This record gives sequence, structure tokens and C-alpha cells, in this order.
Amino acid sequence: MLAQMSMPTFVHGRYFDVLAANPLARALSPNMARGVNRLRAAFLDPREQELHRDWVQATAGVVAQLRA
Repeated sequence: MLAQMSMPTFVHGRYFDVLAANPLARALSPNMARGVNRLRAAFLDPREQELHRDWVQATAGVVAQLRA
């Protein structure tokens, strides 16, 4: 189903581990690969900051979700 989507699409688990991603998502970021922890990548991979207009707000929101 993901491969048929015409936009970057991925599924992550409870702790933001990528479970599946379509080719468009992987082309957007190599961190959209299966098994990559998106939260860890957001803080440790400087390329991830380029994907967000307001990186500080985006990461604060994700951390708040994780803590909840």
C-alpha cells in the first residue's frame, strides 16, 4: 500500500522507529529506512534539520509526544 502512495509516506512505531517507508520517503531522507529511530536521527543527523522549517518547534513537539 505504501508503494502506491504518490507522496512520501512512512509508518513509525511507538518509539519512532521506522517500520516501513515508500521509495519517495527514502528519497527525501535516508533516515526514513526501516529500523532507523526518527527521534534519534532528528537530534544526531544535521541533515534532518533541513527538512523542517522550524526544527526547534518540530523536535519539541516530538519529544512532548514521546514523554506523554
